[in-house]
Amino acid sequence: MDTINVSFVNFSTPSVDVSAEESVRFLDTAQAISLRRSLYYAVNTFILTVSVITNMLNIVTFIKAGLLEGMSCLFLSLSLSDLLHCALILVERSLGIAEVFYHQHPYFKLMVMAFFLTRNAAIWHVISTLLTVFAAIQKCACVTFPLTFRFFFTRKRSVFVIFLIYLCVIISYIPVYVVDTVGPYFSTRFNRTRLGYRIRNFKVYKGSADYYLFAHYVWLPFVALSINILCVIIMTWKLRIAARTRKDMTAGGKSQARDPSRETAASQTSNSNKIGSESVEIDRNTHKKVIDGSDDVKLSNNEKNAALSERELRVLRSVNLVCGIFIGGTAPYCILNSCALFLDSFDHRGRDFTLYYILVSFQEIWYFGSTSLNIFVYYIYNSKFKKALRGIFSPCLSIVKLSESD
Repeated sequence: MDTINVSFVNFSTPSVDVSAEESVRFLDTAQAISLRRSLYYAVNTFILTVSVITNMLNIVTFIKAGLLEGMSCLFLSLSLSDLLHCALILVERSLGIAEVFYHQHPYFKLMVMAFFLTRNAAIWHVISTLLTVFAAIQKCACVTFPLTFRFFFTRKRSVFVIFLIYLCVIISYIPVYVVDTVGPYFSTRFNRTRLGYRIRNFKVYKGSADYYLFAHYVWLPFVALSINILCVIIMTWKLRIAARTRKDMTAGGKSQARDPSRETAASQTSNSNKIGSESVEIDRNTHKKVIDGSDDVKLSNNEKNAALSERELRVLRSVNLVCGIFIGGTAPYCILNSCALFLDSFDHRGRDFTLYYILVSFQEIWYFGSTSLNIFVYYIYNSKFKKALRGIFSPCLSIVKLSESD
């Protein structure tokens, strides 16, 4: 077996040898270490804790509200993958904090365990990305081709696609996980056997790791970001068309209901009670048709397709906001990866490694913070979720009110 001792970046010294002229950095090394550790271990840990709590609330609330719709199942699965991703990263941060106090443990190194947790968290990040893309494509297809896809994505089909995404991603990562393990190795520093990172087959691991690193850090985020941006543009455009159509229908109904010619006709036939009652009945029926948007309001085919129901509009807005939150959290990630690919000095081993680590810390705060914002979208645009969430907190609120009254 090939045994490799995992080496992590030492923030106290530069990762590369540079000359005195090239050692000028954006921040002094000591300042960068302090800022990096504050962001990485303090702020990031707090954001991850909030994200774990909110996603747990999402899961409990969706289960209590009922999974009668495909979009509810999709949001539940998205909350589950976000929860597992953030929970594993939170444990990794906790192990990093513990490593500061127990870094000279005689047998094992906590950062080795943290490395495995971080790598396993990548699975759930990929699943969350694919689920967001599926939600964007689903609603975009429903509003773009409503006659074809409005009733195509049923609950059973959505659950099948969700299960397929989970299964395919987990199976695809098996080649990486079967070639390495945790095993004993002899540490020359401590002059004893310690528990470290061991690779069974280095050639297989190197080939699979290169492929998955490219797919995870380059191909997937850029493709997912592009698809979500395109779908958000289309959904926003359709939302504007739907809002304008509903406004025109409402304005047409008011004008037709208040037509002066009808009032004149009704006054001319007021001498006959029978004729008068019939005219009033016709006016009421006409007014009802106008409000319901039936044949009295002449709409084109595009306008009829755009005339979404109130429930469909709320679902569309919620998916649009979830995709927008995903774009806001993923765009800095793609920008940093692009800079690291094209700039040799801008990575964890380059000349500007201090600036790189600080920007990565801010990017992580932004991304993990975005995973905790979905609960507000569900609460605003999902009436069942809102009612179920209030039901969860109603006992606590009643206890608070009783204590205040006493």
